[in-house]
Amino acid sequence: IGPIYPVRAYDAAGQPIMNPITGEQWYDYGMHPGAVNRPQGASAGRHVIYESMLNDNLAKRNNLGARTYVDVKFLKDFTFTPSFSVDIRNNNSTEYRNPLIGDGATLSGYAWNSNSNTRSYTFNQILKYNKSFGSHTITALAGHENYDYNYRVASASKTGQILQGNTQFENFVTPYSASGYQDRETLESYFSRVNYDFNEKYFLEASIRRDGSSRFHEDSRWGTFYSAGASWSISKEPFMSKYTWIDDLRLKASYGQVGVNALSTLYAYQAFYELGWNNGTEPGMLLSTAATPDLQWEKQNTFNTGISFSLFKNRLFGDLEYFKKGSDRLIFGVPQPLSSPVTSILKNIGSMYNSGVELTLGGDVIRAKDFNWGITTNWSVLKNEITKMPAETPAITSGTKRREVGKDYYAYYLRQFRGVDPSDGSSLYVPADGTAAANIRTVNGVDYVTNQTYAKFDYTGSSIPDLAGSVNNIFRFKDISLSFLVNYQIGGEFYDSEYAGLMSPRYGSSLHKDVLNAWTTPGQVTDIPRIDIGSSTNLNAASTRWLKDASYVAFRNVNLSYALPASVLNRIKVQNARVFVTGENLGLISARKGMNPTESFDGTNGAVYLPSRTLSFGVNFTL
Repeated sequence: IGPIYPVRAYDAAGQPIMNPITGEQWYDYGMHPGAVNRPQGASAGRHVIYESMLNDNLAKRNNLGARTYVDVKFLKDFTFTPSFSVDIRNNNSTEYRNPLIGDGATLSGYAWNSNSNTRSYTFNQILKYNKSFGSHTITALAGHENYDYNYRVASASKTGQILQGNTQFENFVTPYSASGYQDRETLESYFSRVNYDFNEKYFLEASIRRDGSSRFHEDSRWGTFYSAGASWSISKEPFMSKYTWIDDLRLKASYGQVGVNALSTLYAYQAFYELGWNNGTEPGMLLSTAATPDLQWEKQNTFNTGISFSLFKNRLFGDLEYFKKGSDRLIFGVPQPLSSPVTSILKNIGSMYNSGVELTLGGDVIRAKDFNWGITTNWSVLKNEITKMPAETPAITSGTKRREVGKDYYAYYLRQFRGVDPSDGSSLYVPADGTAAANIRTVNGVDYVTNQTYAKFDYTGSSIPDLAGSVNNIFRFKDISLSFLVNYQIGGEFYDSEYAGLMSPRYGSSLHKDVLNAWTTPGQVTDIPRIDIGSSTNLNAASTRWLKDASYVAFRNVNLSYALPASVLNRIKVQNARVFVTGENLGLISARKGMNPTESFDGTNGAVYLPSRTLSFGVNFTL
């Protein structure tokens, strides 16, 4: 509720309304007898402070976890390692909504109880072989893994509170809802890997695995994936011996494939029906998801090549890498026609790739007896392109994005906002092709539309930055150490929907201070349209107006520590000790205050908290 409404209740004459029983002033929830009523849309019957005082929302969780393994060595070169892990979690949640204000008011009070149990276990059996003979070393392993996940939940709610002050489930009269279900997922994998090393100069590696997931139909739930890589330690070749300033120089390349089964459901291949669509006493249900028995693992293929080096006794080191990562059989939710009982069907129909370059450089800027300054910095550049879409839906629009062949997966597809008409403060948009002349407005010789229905959609920018990187500094002076990490991003666009909400007036809502620059007078030049609740849909439509530069600088981590000298340690009989203070998420600088471009790579935000700023103080010691 906006600050124009009081916390406590007053009558039309401005006099406080008192509770005759407690003698305290009532909270203003917009419906109290004698109080000034809020207008429609201003959340009458709600009050965040009062509701928080009267309502209860409690969640309790018990966790039990166990891990165990054993190494069995035999025949000198073999090791067999079975390992087992299990996690069990019980959740109990209760919610009480009071009968006076808020969601429970129309139900004469509301109580909800839920209990759930989660159990998962992983069982691995790995056989390793390690053998060296002469200049050759071979390491191999073969393994099998089982994963099993079970989840059960049951919940119920009742309404009609009998006695005030008693929020137990028995103190409510009418059953309101009851539900429960069980989920299960299993994964079985077979895998092996072989490493070969010749004279610590030439390295080869190959792996293969076969995975079966219960998320797919039994005829298509298995997938086979592989990888291969090689590296060459150039610095160990005889012809490099004269270059004594080179500590290490390696050339590397690899190609690998992994499977992805991260679907929105555990049962993608099955058709499901939604219960509860009853006609009086006659039970009813609707089809909610269509069967997709042909759905298969999504495959991600990655090629990497690069060079790493260390120079001048590790005074300077670095790594340069090029990568190209492609996704085949990309799983898309393909939209269905309105005549279909379901809105979309999951299919393996798409493919795209990411390619880019990553560079890491580090070293000691200063290396002295009592003082050292080391710095490590990283840069990365990324490009994305969609290479295949389904024939029946060659373009899929989802939120602020539109996916089609040849375009960036993270490219924005929005109405084209072009400013504000000085004559009446209307938002101006580029007209869509074929817009009738009656809907066109000409301003300074240029055609626009003011109704968002006729605005043109087009591609504008991407959430992918031009450059992303980090800088980590470490300073050491005798027994004192100071380090700090800074992340940054240059370029890219961010769609700030939270700012858009604060710029779209609603009764009783908070507003951004930028509304003070809104159009008010004919002839006024501004980029913020007039304040007009009745026309807010057209004035504040989703468009390029809400795109903002996604560049940022984030101060992620600072650590200051002091290691106690040996003279002190000897006196207190401690082997070593360190006193430290650490700060996390200390600050973020972005194009708009409060906007957090790191919230999502997709470049959109929601009503979430910023990362917590944390200060930690402590002592580490070894006896």
